[in-house]
Amino acid sequence: MVRYKAELSHGEVEFTAETLEALAAEVREFRRALLRAEAEGSDRLAWAEHVKAPEEGARPSR
Repeated sequence: MVRYKAELSHGEVEFTAETLEALAAEVREFRRALLRAEAEGSDRLAWAEHVKAPEEGARPSR
């Protein structure tokens, strides 16, 4: 398994290609939900209803 390392402002993070692909899928899903909510005339906070909650044990994104 190939591991990548990135240096961020708060430190280093290691990840695999599979992790990166999963993150990209989540970003695509988030973007689709946001665009759909905006197209429906929802306000900027309404998109949160369309985004699924992280799986149990998942690390928060922020």
